[in-house]
Amino acid sequence: MEQALLGRGDTLRERIAALPRLLSNPTGTTPCRICATPVIVFDVVDYHKVSDADPYRFGVAGIPVTYYRCPNCCCIFTNFFDRWSPQDFKRFIYNRDYELVDPEFDGPRASRIAAELAPLLAGLETARILAYGPGAAAVAAAIAAHGFARVESCDPLAEARRPSGMFDVVTGFDTLERTAFPLQAFDEMRGFLSADGVIILDQRPQPANIAELRGNWRHIAPRNGHVSGFAEETLQLLADRLGFVFRSGMGRCGFLQPTADGAVAAALARLGPIGLQLGAPAGEEDGWYGPETSHLATRFRWTHAAEITWPSRRLRRGTTRIRIPFLIQIQPDFARSCRLFLGETPLPTEATANAIIGLVELPADREAAVRLMTPPPASPSAVLNSQDTRRLGLAIPILG
Repeated sequence: MEQALLGRGDTLRERIAALPRLLSNPTGTTPCRICATPVIVFDVVDYHKVSDADPYRFGVAGIPVTYYRCPNCCCIFTNFFDRWSPQDFKRFIYNRDYELVDPEFDGPRASRIAAELAPLLAGLETARILAYGPGAAAVAAAIAAHGFARVESCDPLAEARRPSGMFDVVTGFDTLERTAFPLQAFDEMRGFLSADGVIILDQRPQPANIAELRGNWRHIAPRNGHVSGFAEETLQLLADRLGFVFRSGMGRCGFLQPTADGAVAAALARLGPIGLQLGAPAGEEDGWYGPETSHLATRFRWTHAAEITWPSRRLRRGTTRIRIPFLIQIQPDFARSCRLFLGETPLPTEATANAIIGLVELPADREAAVRLMTPPPASPSAVLNSQDTRRLGLAIPILG
């Protein structure tokens, strides 16, 4: 077994120390890789941590890797690998020992991905499909084996060859989390996309208790090449900023061009509902107190009215999942008593640990405002033994 994995002696330490990488920046001035918001240190793990129930089954390298988490979009990332070249990744991550770290990387996983994609992509057997990212060649071959005739691959770490032309479907599995600059990787994938095409990504959302898990989350694993990690709201924000229609479900998420129709749009409809995420307004609007900042540097606003309305917007036909994240509720079960409306129509509504969610099914496109009805706001002085006498409801982050 190579010293690159086990780190016997000082060989690995000396070689990695010699790489021209950026070091951690504890001053909090590092910008988020998705939305450019200044971030703070989230946790530090050892370079040899792997995505496994026993994260240090190969021991430790004695090389600290600092991860950050964005208070705005929840993206987790490290700048440890920022200046690594493709050759550095091949030498220190995807070397011949990588099969010990991730035994399914180049075989069983590709077959499983293809088996899950085949029914989703039914009707697109003659479409141009591009598998992008590490291990893409194996994924492309597995997809082609399911009867898809025009499948190609692009693995930036393995080959310099770039496919030509545009593709109807671009897939990325274990892709964005394996790059130091996910926006650049996404732009590269987008560059292959036809005007009516779709990008389909793996979705490994951060768990609800990520603030407690921190570096113990199994997908914070530098030896696996897991450089970045995302929450669903991260990818929803990315879609909103770039003008994509966002769908998620089945452990995947899709970025659909707004003009897409026909078989491509039908395939994405099978993936899951359209995502619509609503946050607190950046400017002054009725029903809100002014902006504040949480202990994790998240900007948010408290509601002070029992009815909050977001501006009217056009919703596409089909199912839309409306999500309103919150950081704090004024008292237990406050969020569970909230209800969502589309115009005057009540929606099925549920509350998770950090969001209020409603589903709406539309037979045709519709222009309407989203309304949130809450219980009467309460004063912290009455329910929390606080000196704050304002009447508060939900602390909702400012997205953007």
